[in-house]
Amino acid sequence: MFENEMTEFKEKLNDKLEKEVVAFLNSSHGGSIFIGIADDGTVVGIDGLDSKQKEIKDRLKNNISPSTLGLFEIITPVIEGRNCIQIIVSGGNQRPYFIRRNGMSSEGCFFRVGSTTERMPDAMIMDLFKKRSRETLVSKRSQKQDLSFKYLKDRYVEAGHEIGDNFLTQLELFTEAGEFNYLAYLLSDQNSLQFQYARYSGDDVFDLVEHKSFSNQSILKTTTDILDFLNNRNTTFSQITSTGRIDRDRFNAIAMRELVVNAMVHNNYFMNGLPSFEEFSNRFEISSFGGLPEGFSQEDFLNGYSLPVNPELIRVFRDLGLAERLGTGIRRVLKFYPKEIFRFSTNFIRVNIPFERPVPVYPQPNGESGSSLIELLREEPCMTRFEASRRLGVSESSVYREIRRLEEDGRIRREGSRKTGHWVVLR
Repeated sequence: MFENEMTEFKEKLNDKLEKEVVAFLNSSHGGSIFIGIADDGTVVGIDGLDSKQKEIKDRLKNNISPSTLGLFEIITPVIEGRNCIQIIVSGGNQRPYFIRRNGMSSEGCFFRVGSTTERMPDAMIMDLFKKRSRETLVSKRSQKQDLSFKYLKDRYVEAGHEIGDNFLTQLELFTEAGEFNYLAYLLSDQNSLQFQYARYSGDDVFDLVEHKSFSNQSILKTTTDILDFLNNRNTTFSQITSTGRIDRDRFNAIAMRELVVNAMVHNNYFMNGLPSFEEFSNRFEISSFGGLPEGFSQEDFLNGYSLPVNPELIRVFRDLGLAERLGTGIRRVLKFYPKEIFRFSTNFIRVNIPFERPVPVYPQPNGESGSSLIELLREEPCMTRFEASRRLGVSESSVYREIRRLEEDGRIRREGSRKTGHWVVLR
């Protein structure tokens, strides 16, 4: 292991922790700090994990501004047989972050340069401050102030968390003026935002056959209800191939869960738009509003880097087991689907999840069950349409139509030119 732009080693917990965390918060990628590993990569381990974790949480909460709630996570990996602490830090959405006692100055603001942490120049501090979003879920006042949180509290108790008198304060559900903020409204039992599901009979929006709204409840319950509803739509079909019976779901449930949660927690709730869920005959589409955060590229997104839009909301979802560890969600999705399912624009991110469909198995002249086109392309990536049509006993036009369908479903991809390239079977 080596230190780099996104990895910092510390042999022991020392007074430079806040400085390193601030540097990662001020980046678009974030990073990890490993405690129990020397600068040269030697694993030495660390004792007193529980007390050290508590100390770290308290220091990052109390010594850094703006709030770090939802922007870091602490885990305790065993590396080379020794206990270590890993602090996973995401890029923050309220840069510049700074050490509170030193203020928003070059003495308190830091950023990452390669594997080192440097003081931030005054010009860079001012530039980041000018770009900082002035309104967040925590700072915006809820229009409704008569709020209750029965569902939120019940879920925390079920998850094994203790509920004290300052529970709502710990979740930062109040503005500086002591009123309920927009985060409180989203989590409250009185949240009246309407999240829509629509189903169409074809592959376009012209024939609506079902419409459902999820409203008048905590966003936590809405998310759970949507996940349960979609799970019931995930029908399984069986297909008999030349190699045996294959059972397939319409879509991968793990990826769908990540995508639904991602849309709910990263949506920009200040743009008068909400996540939408649409089911077509051949795909499922999920849209969330707001586009990518400032300074965050499509490549960053697809590589699984984390720059949360609503870190305080993500923190609650993580506490309750609805969201995975920081930065892991998109990487989990890309284990099952190609990156082409994502589409980006200035104001939204849309994901297109193709449905699994039976792949035709063509009969052979002797009447026996033959091979599917995708099996042939997996075995012989350079196979031409003519060769495939001869092997399958069908016309070239049939092979062409099947290739187009497999490409649209994200199951195959052409690499290289038509003459010298080859096919890649994705799933």
